[in-house]
Amino acid sequence: MYNQFFYCLPMNDIGFSEGIARLDRIQIILPTDRVVYDPLPIALSEDSLAVLLSMIRSWFGSVEEDLYAYKELLRETLPPEALPKPTA
Repeated sequence: MYNQFFYCLPMNDIGFSEGIARLDRIQIILPTDRVVYDPLPIALSEDSLAVLLSMIRSWFGSVEEDLYAYKELLRETLPPEALPKPTA
């Protein structure tokens, strides 16, 4: 489905509300201030990281069976009105 979006869970302890990372808008940041590249004390869970890496690898042409399985599981949980419309 929407292979350019990656959901980011909220982290209330650092004041981060939920969000969406757009993988089609990844940009290089030239550090002009140290705050730009200092790591934050947060990380993706192992499961989330596996999904993200599968998404990135699939963008570069790799066949990711796990990603296909994740998408099928998620598709089963969506109501009919949220499913993508078939293309003609």
